[in-house]
Amino acid sequence: MLYENYKKKLKVIAIAISVVVKTLPIIFISIAVAVTIALSLAVAMGSVGSVGSVSCPNELIYGEQIECKAFGLLTRVTYEYCKVGTDEWTTEVPTKQGEYQVRAVGTTVLGTNRYSDQKTITILPKEIKVFVSEESVIYGEMPALRAELLEGETILCDSFSFADVTATKTNVTPDKGSIKIFNASGEDITDCYSVVVVSKEVNVLQRPIVVTVEDYTATYNGKECSFNKFEISEGSLKDGDTLSGTF
Repeated sequence: MLYENYKKKLKVIAIAISVVVKTLPIIFISIAVAVTIALSLAVAMGSVGSVGSVSCPNELIYGEQIECKAFGLLTRVTYEYCKVGTDEWTTEVPTKQGEYQVRAVGTTVLGTNRYSDQKTITILPKEIKVFVSEESVIYGEMPALRAELLEGETILCDSFSFADVTATKTNVTPDKGSIKIFNASGEDITDCYSVVVVSKEVNVLQRPIVVTVEDYTATYNGKECSFNKFEISEGSLKDGDTLSGTF
């Protein structure tokens, strides 16, 4: 009787050992898989927000739009810009002439930013031809100019060269150093353009003025009588011109 009980216990122990031996590899494999998954997740979590190199043109002409592309791992990619020589990064896309740095920005799962390598973009001045837009101009008046500017921009010039101011038709050339260009906000953006001035032949019209002589009374004494008191009652002279006369 005792032997039978002992035999049954040995049989139970043998079955238990057999089960353990068979399931032990599965347990080890499960642990290994779990560790591998955990490590992969850790690596993936650390890579989320990574961004690749920025792809964009090296040079643009003023007025052209900057278009950048960069790959981001499970993140929305944005871009930041900085004018060369400064350390002020901003999301505002540069539009004026100059050299700029651009970098891509991604966000990790913890909310921190990750940055790509920086790339240099150069915005070159736009070449434009500037010339008088009018066919005729009154002597002493400033003619209007024509140039291919961006929408909302204006061009001003307060000095012109006339080939022959006494002629009824002559070549008029804007003074390049006197040309100023402003955007819609009133900012001086002359440096954003490479200006080429062009002469144009225009008709020079007479400047109308009315001269009124002051009243004068004298007793004739047999000698020639003259008088030089007068004023310009209508119109005006060109700046720098003078009027003299004897009546």
